[in-house]
Amino acid sequence: MAVGLAELALGFAGGLVMALLAPALPAVGWAAPCGGLALCLIGLGRRRRWLWLPAAVLVGVAYGWVSARQALDHRLPVALEGRDALLTGVVADLPQRDGRRTRLALDVHRLVIDGSPVPGPRRVLLSWYGEHPPLRAGQRWQLPVRLKAPRGFSNPSGFDYARWLTQQGIDATGYVRPGPSLRRLTDHRLDAPVQRVRQRISDGLGRHLG
Repeated sequence: MAVGLAELALGFAGGLVMALLAPALPAVGWAAPCGGLALCLIGLGRRRRWLWLPAAVLVGVAYGWVSARQALDHRLPVALEGRDALLTGVVADLPQRDGRRTRLALDVHRLVIDGSPVPGPRRVLLSWYGEHPPLRAGQRWQLPVRLKAPRGFSNPSGFDYARWLTQQGIDATGYVRPGPSLRRLTDHRLDAPVQRVRQRISDGLGRHLG
């Protein structure tokens, strides 16, 4: 049985999906046996190429487990939920206006609670209510916020919002609070270059359609 790159890619993707859809996440140590078994199958596959397909599935499973565990490790600790925090970060995507609320994803550069930096979220999804300065992808901001770990509605046959947040790399959600510490910072050209291009395209389309 011949196994090509397309079949290997499908096998890897299938393993990744299996890992991400599992009802419970095993300890990250289980990724090592999966990887070892995959290497054994690859070695045996020199004469039996069809063994490369289950090897690709195992690699996908191991990668999915490690990625999911890393995402959980960066989630906001429950003890820090609802606390006043000062976040410094870069707008990582095009802000979305929804009535009186604007939603924006920020790549976190620094998070301070009670005057001390804390580890945790790499990217957060914030709601900014009411009026605010113009927001654009690539801008750097210092924002007073309150955060919580990703969670949301879920049903067996419908949309799982918490899982979707994790898949999008969102480690915490929250909202912006007004205050004197809220301010725009100097932008760095190397911050979010792809998002900056998307912002320019969006601006151009807006002017054309407007």
